[in-house]
Amino acid sequence: MCPYYPMLQISLYVYAKMPRNFKRKSNRASWDENDMKKAIDEVSRGSKIKAAARSFNIARTTLTRHLSGDLTKKSGSKKLGRSCLLGEANESKLLTHILEFERRGFPLTVEDIGKLAFEFVEENHIPHNFSTGKKMAGLGWWRGFRGRHKDTLTIRKPQAVSIQRAIHLNKPIVDKFFKLIQELMTKYAILGNPERIYNADETGLSLIPGVKNVVGCKGSRYCSQITSGERGQLQTVPMAVNAAGHYVPPMVIFKGKRPNSRLERGMPPSTIVKYSETGYINRDLFYEWMVHFVMHKQNVSGKTLLILDGHGSHTRCGKALAYAAENNVEIVSLPPHTSHYLQPLDKIHFKPLKDYYKEAARMHLRNNSGMGISRLDFPELFCKSYMKVATMRNAVQSFKSTGLFPLEKSVIPDVAYEPSKTTDVLIRSSDPMPTEDACCSSTISTSFCRDVNTNSSRSLDHENAAASSFQNILPFAVSTQKRKTRKKSIETGIRVLTGQTYRNEPSALEKAQSTKPVQPVKQVEKNRCASINAVTSSVSSENNCGTCGGNFYEDEENEGGIQCQICDAWYHDIRAGVYGRGVVTFMGDNCA
Repeated sequence: MCPYYPMLQISLYVYAKMPRNFKRKSNRASWDENDMKKAIDEVSRGSKIKAAARSFNIARTTLTRHLSGDLTKKSGSKKLGRSCLLGEANESKLLTHILEFERRGFPLTVEDIGKLAFEFVEENHIPHNFSTGKKMAGLGWWRGFRGRHKDTLTIRKPQAVSIQRAIHLNKPIVDKFFKLIQELMTKYAILGNPERIYNADETGLSLIPGVKNVVGCKGSRYCSQITSGERGQLQTVPMAVNAAGHYVPPMVIFKGKRPNSRLERGMPPSTIVKYSETGYINRDLFYEWMVHFVMHKQNVSGKTLLILDGHGSHTRCGKALAYAAENNVEIVSLPPHTSHYLQPLDKIHFKPLKDYYKEAARMHLRNNSGMGISRLDFPELFCKSYMKVATMRNAVQSFKSTGLFPLEKSVIPDVAYEPSKTTDVLIRSSDPMPTEDACCSSTISTSFCRDVNTNSSRSLDHENAAASSFQNILPFAVSTQKRKTRKKSIETGIRVLTGQTYRNEPSALEKAQSTKPVQPVKQVEKNRCASINAVTSSVSSENNCGTCGGNFYEDEENEGGIQCQICDAWYHDIRAGVYGRGVVTFMGDNCA
């Protein structure tokens, strides 16, 4: 055994127990940096070093070192100890690189940053003490780096954003939407009338809304809260509000067929209760809601502008759109996958509504111990929550935060468009604006932009620059989809649904329903192959490959498939030329 092994063990143990919060014990560098600069200026003007040191209360030897320039730090700086491993300039570039990844929707973890720092010092031949086995910087380096930039960096849990939201929340598309809204508001004189612009949307409330943070015993592994079941039924609640603070009484959709008068007791005033087989809104219920909306909206002269999303129950119900047009209601659909920034109800109302409902359900269970929450309890719980969130302040603020009233598109922050840099969706400049008569002819084109690193020439001095940059080691994420020549126009979703052109197009209103039958669960569990064959015999052409025409269910080669992000058609990944390429966003030949 090595004679120094016990001492090594003791040293490692002491190092592991050392406190991370360093407390200074010496009085070195107790002078002021401004006094040091003044002393250096005095000496440069001809004063003696000893006199200048005595005049500004600085040690003569310290002033001599700063005058000679024989320092590893900047002259006049009172920073003690060694400088950071990467150097201040490179650390600043690393910080910028980390923040740029976050803005683009691909934030880095602590492990990613550690590996990036290791590869950087390796490729630039910077002496280091990082682990060559793990090939990443240690936890001590990360703590120091985070401490030096504690005003900028922190550990956060990111919010999931789908690739479709990242693609479609694009500045040209948002600009196009606001331009259409401005044209309609100018045409119908709505710019100064907040009572004539409405937003409508649906949200779901479950009988088991989940749990919230509570106070519990520290160190305990278990902290439970009693709920009324494992899974609860979902109730759909369509709501509508205008920019002046007027709320149309909501509609509540229960799952079922048989009406129950007890479900109407305790609801907010003038609320209507409807039923559907799934508990979700459909075209028939949307028509009934439209009649309810026209009846309870504010009675004003002129057109009323109604903004809603492009859900199929909204855009393909010709009866509801015709009824709205007859009653001076102009309906505009939002761009797809942009409701988290452009939908007033999504922005302000629905999150507080669910929080209030969750708290009301928790208090109900505590006050009625041993009893769960049934559909008969929902009206009272919903009424308490709705009355708290349906305020004039929330209504006015929701339209203001989305830039719809007052009309101001600059309210959408630039950081919201950063994820779209990975796959920019641009609008061709030759395309006209979608108007009431030409709302379905708007087209977009997709181009994928790759960042070009312009700082290719680097110095080998690791304090200022490096031969290999962080961008070269870990480049920003870009799409691998190649740009193709466009053969067919693509609808952007920004449409005037009550326009004659849209309502006279049968394909837009009456989309063919899927003919795929729903197989019984017992049959699938008993004989899975027989179930698949039963489905295969009656599937529609929607399951055919867009390139070869082969059906995915009848595919003997068991090839993989990839779906077009525009028209939702499927293609064999091998025949589409994307097999093994890691393509995230794909467009078929008809949409490219």
